[in-house]
Amino acid sequence: MSNVVTFIPATADDPERNLADFVAYCRDTLALYEDQGGFAVDQWIYTDSNGKKHAMRFAQYSAKTDTYNYVPFSEPYLSFAKGYVRFHQEQQQKTSIGNKTSVLATIYDALRELSRPLDILDLDGVVVERSAELIRERNSEARCYHIGNELEILCNFLRDKCICPSLPVWKNPYSRQPYRAQGTSKDDREWQEERCPSIHQMLALADIFRLAAEEKDLYWSSVIVLLMFAPGRGSEPSSLMIDSLIEEDGRLKVLWYAKKKAEWTKKIVPIQMEPVVREAFARLTKIGEPAREAAKFAFENSGKFLRHPDCITPPDFDEDGPLDVLEFTCAMNFNEVTINKLKLREDEGKSLSDNGAWSKINADATKWITHLRASGPVTYRKLAEHTLAKYRTISWPNIPKTNRPVSDSLLLVLDRQFYTDRLPVRFSWVIPNINALNDELGGRDFKESKDGSWVRKTSIFERFGKLDEDGKTPIELTSHQLRVWLSTWAERGGMSEWQIAQWAGRARIDDNKAYDLRTREEKHEAAKAVLRFNKAPTAIEAVRLNLPVTYESLGVDRPGVAHATLYGYCVKDWAMAPCMKGGGEACPGCDDHKCIKGLDDKLENLESLEAGMTRELSRAAQELDVKTFGANNWYRFLGFRLAKIRTIISRLKDSDTPVGAIIGVPPELDPSPLQRARSTVIQGASVADQQSVLTASTKKFLGWSRNA
Repeated sequence: MSNVVTFIPATADDPERNLADFVAYCRDTLALYEDQGGFAVDQWIYTDSNGKKHAMRFAQYSAKTDTYNYVPFSEPYLSFAKGYVRFHQEQQQKTSIGNKTSVLATIYDALRELSRPLDILDLDGVVVERSAELIRERNSEARCYHIGNELEILCNFLRDKCICPSLPVWKNPYSRQPYRAQGTSKDDREWQEERCPSIHQMLALADIFRLAAEEKDLYWSSVIVLLMFAPGRGSEPSSLMIDSLIEEDGRLKVLWYAKKKAEWTKKIVPIQMEPVVREAFARLTKIGEPAREAAKFAFENSGKFLRHPDCITPPDFDEDGPLDVLEFTCAMNFNEVTINKLKLREDEGKSLSDNGAWSKINADATKWITHLRASGPVTYRKLAEHTLAKYRTISWPNIPKTNRPVSDSLLLVLDRQFYTDRLPVRFSWVIPNINALNDELGGRDFKESKDGSWVRKTSIFERFGKLDEDGKTPIELTSHQLRVWLSTWAERGGMSEWQIAQWAGRARIDDNKAYDLRTREEKHEAAKAVLRFNKAPTAIEAVRLNLPVTYESLGVDRPGVAHATLYGYCVKDWAMAPCMKGGGEACPGCDDHKCIKGLDDKLENLESLEAGMTRELSRAAQELDVKTFGANNWYRFLGFRLAKIRTIISRLKDSDTPVGAIIGVPPELDPSPLQRARSTVIQGASVADQQSVLTASTKKFLGWSRNA
């Protein structure tokens, strides 16, 4: 897939030519979905990283989806629709592509209703308005917003590419539906009460992690732990690698791919959960080792089949040698009933290579075996090709969007590894999708294909006999509810909106509202807490109420709001001049920086900084011992900075320091560049010389500042 996909219209005065060029570019230059038939077929399929299929059908609108019966668009509209979808999917394949095809079908119907030619060139304001009406008639209020956005995008695209240059500007009139978490109706309130898990339910998951002994329970309880130390989507752990657990700046972190932000982030593990997260990684690494070996073998040994312990052929058996039916079933890990049936046939002296022998396994699998045998005898090479085709990812050998090999995946397991009635597929590798995770959290009833009976797939709660607080109701959760619980308790704990969004990997701070399921009483109390103040709140009170921290509350006689840092608050007047110290690690040692006693997260960051600075000071000391040039300057610099940080930490942790106390570095311990220059030059000079140097340096500094 190309990294950059673009189309530049030839002229602004020839829409017909621009449309023809655009269709030709998408049909002849872009290659996405060409393996499915390209422009010769009327439906494409996008299979996402979780194995879910998303259809792109270029056909007239139908209230019910029919896999086989649909009416394709007519030309020339059909070619434009295919080009438009391929163009955007080539930039980034999205699971929401159905919204684009829905808009294309709506415009097509609007053209038909208005008796217009079925050509995108005939799109005008009247057709767009009729399309908007059809969107409202055919979709729910929530879906109207998303379909309307796609119509707006299409109109802008046609205008920008000079295909419909005179098309009027159209804005999506449908508003985003309010989050149910903010709803006040009876249904919304009932949903809110059920949506956020209780402490009892979350502790049940923690207890299951402690009690787990079987491989299946060890695996799933560990996956769930990775969704409990920080808010994450149920599909995000599938991007974790065996080396995603890292230590940095004295803290344990997990390298995490946030899908909503489409970027990697480092999630800090709470200190209390560090042993649990380490144990979860260790369990998953051990359980997935056979699958990682299988994936690595398939990549490094093209055309070769992994000879696992269940294979019964000699070790030197040729890759192209024909396999009889027993050798085949053992290699492919068929169930014991089938294998025993074939062994009995062998004991009876009957052939294992004729069609009669192969027919014994038709009950288990028919089509793919028939296809495998159609081109001649079954061989290990054919099995290797079949295996790779079945288990490879879209971006083989890498996991989609990670640029890391699938053999390094933390969640990788063998196909059927947790089945009790069938053998694991020892040459396979799969990453369970979010549906499997939700089955573990909530259970599922599914229909047996043979007799039509319903069978219960037990949840992890059912296997451990965990019930709700009433002792009767089964616990049923979804992966999304774990994320809701963590976000809600972060709100209760006073975490800022920005921190919650960063912690959860959200692209927009406003999305926090969808996960805030505090009760109405809690939110009212938070609002009342602000109204109770008869005077301006102190700095610690403002932080706990998520209010801006003013300069006055930090002891600075100046109107305005202080700038928050990782370690406290900066009282520098940013309107006058930018910070010349670079911010970041330099902040705690600056006299313009204030720390507040009682903010545990800020104290943790200071302690992490102290650990990192200590390591750097040790390195400088080693270089000092071997007389490395410049090491003495770094040693003095780091030592002075570390001394100030340690002093601040000791004052914050001192029991005699009251909560809310403001602690900062005295100005005399943070001299400006001018003060340092003056003190260096003046030392050892006579009084007259000192006065002369002071006068000259002051004039020079004032002149430089005026010129700057």
